[in-house]
Amino acid sequence: MHERRAHYDQLMTAFARRLGMTTQPDTGLFLIEEANGSRWSVELNESSDLIYISTSLLLAEDKNTLKAALELNQDVDLLRGAFLGLSQSGDLQLNAQATLRFTDDLALENTLVNLMQIREQVCARLSETKSTQTSKAVEPDWSTTSIRL
Repeated sequence: MHERRAHYDQLMTAFARRLGMTTQPDTGLFLIEEANGSRWSVELNESSDLIYISTSLLLAEDKNTLKAALELNQDVDLLRGAFLGLSQSGDLQLNAQATLRFTDDLALENTLVNLMQIREQVCARLSETKSTQTSKAVEPDWSTTSIRL
């Protein structure tokens, strides 16, 4: 465990230095705030060799939003290995994971930049879906999908 934590701390320190940040990892958690207010967490999983990266997208307000998000999880071209999920507080989150031993500061930076692009595309897609749903004002036909919320 101590070896993984030391490797994670070194990785995050190099990553922070690369981006000109003064933030340091704190007990396996590294927080990044973008100029637009978006927040990212990069967290070491205590029981495995995985780093989890996540950011909140929006509050999952209704079944239609959740259904649209679950459908987006099937869009491999859009998410490129990332996935959508719910936080404990009910926020829709964009998540990804990386293997600690195969990740260096450059790979982590590239992953984060890719996730930022994915976030923008997912938010745009969900916004389109939401505006389409409000303009139609039609309840979805839940009998035609295997997804149950």
